[in-house]
Amino acid sequence: MSYDLKPMNEAVEWFRFGAFSFPVLLEACGALFPCIHNGGAYYCVWGVDPRMPKGDDYPRILSNDGFPVTADEARIMARVARNFVAIQRTLPDPTPEELVGAGLRQKTTFKREDVEALVLRAMSGTPEHWPQKIRADFIEKIDAFARWAETSGGFEIW
Repeated sequence: MSYDLKPMNEAVEWFRFGAFSFPVLLEACGALFPCIHNGGAYYCVWGVDPRMPKGDDYPRILSNDGFPVTADEARIMARVARNFVAIQRTLPDPTPEELVGAGLRQKTTFKREDVEALVLRAMSGTPEHWPQKIRADFIEKIDAFARWAETSGGFEIW
């Protein structure tokens, strides 16, 4: 399932996100919409935005059924996308150990500092390696979206 964005500006082509890359952008956009998204989880405040009315059981921004995004929202999303890409491009590539889940989980002995760091991380919900670099093709797709969104005039999500 992809996310196809239909621009309001008829002179602009549709933009296609993959099923896994568009949610990354939505996560980066935070609370621009009254629906926050984190991986497969979401939390929506129904009725605050008429596009997500009370009585719905799944956020329309995620459901590919023509959710409208205004031109102003598209420009804000473009700004967020540019900042997200700038951050991602400064992050180091993950080490082979990070890719296979090494790190503290592979240690055979722990020092007090290791345990304190684990407790603090568990209390804050921060992953072991934060911020985490995403796939290069997702970074490029989000970068292309930023340029596209500026000229879209707003869009619908299909």
